[in-house]
Amino acid sequence: MGVFGAFAGKFPAAVSAFLLTLATVDDLGAIAVIATCFATHVQTAYLAAAAGVQGLLLFMNNKRVVSGKSYFAVGFAMWWLLVQGGINADIAGVCAGLCVWGGKGDTHNIHRLVKYWKPICGLAIMPLFALANCAVPIVGPAAAASAGAAKMPVALGIGAGLIIGKPLGIMGFTALAVKLGIATYPEGMVKAHLPIVGLLGGIGFTMCIFLIEQAIPPGLTSTMSKVAVMVASATCAVLGAGLMSNWKDGDENTTPPAPA
Repeated sequence: MGVFGAFAGKFPAAVSAFLLTLATVDDLGAIAVIATCFATHVQTAYLAAAAGVQGLLLFMNNKRVVSGKSYFAVGFAMWWLLVQGGINADIAGVCAGLCVWGGKGDTHNIHRLVKYWKPICGLAIMPLFALANCAVPIVGPAAAASAGAAKMPVALGIGAGLIIGKPLGIMGFTALAVKLGIATYPEGMVKAHLPIVGLLGGIGFTMCIFLIEQAIPPGLTSTMSKVAVMVASATCAVLGAGLMSNWKDGDENTTPPAPA
C-alpha cells in the first residue's frame, strides 16, 4: 500500500480498495496457517477460556461498546490465554478486531480507533516487529554467508514464490473468478490493473518472515530465507513501481471492462 500510495493519483480508488482487501485477506490466511499448523503443547482448558472471552467480545459488539480501552483489555486477556493454550497469539488481534463495533451515523468508532492506533502501529509496533523478526546479520562472517542465499534451494523457492508465484496466482485466480461469473471487478478497476496489483501483492515482508520464524529452525537456512524475502519484496516493489510510473490514463481502455 505504501508503494501504491506514491502513484495512487493515477488509478481509480477501486484499485486501492482491491489491493488493501487482498493484503488483509492474505495476512489473515497466513495467521490461520500459523495458528493451526504450528500450534504446540495445546492446552484445552486455556482455549476453552479463550472461547469464553471471544463470547464476551461478541457481547460487547452486540451492546455497541465504543470504549477502545475495553476492547484492548479483553483482547489482551484473549492474547494471554492463547499464549498459555499453545496457539500463536496473533490470532487474538483478529478475533478482537472482528468484534469491535463499527458505529453508525455520526458515530465512527472504527475510524476513531484507526486514527488513534495508526501512528503507534506505523512508527513503533511494525518497525519493532520487523527488527525483532529479521535478525539478519549485516557485518562479519555471518553476513558473508548470507550472501549465498541465491544458491540455496529454500531461498530460491521463497524468492520465486513471491516474485513469480504470487503475481501469477493473484492475476490468474482473479481473472478466472471474473470469467466464471463468481465475482466482478470493483467499479473502475479492469483487467489491465491486475499485473500491478499482482506485483505489489508479491511484497510479502512481515508475515513471510514470521512464517519463516515458525517453520525453519534458527540457523543459516533461516537467515538465507529471510534475505530471500527481503530481496524478492524489493524486486516486486521496484517492478510494480516501474509499471505504475509508466501507466498512462488511457491504458485501462486497452482492456474491456469486466462483465456486469
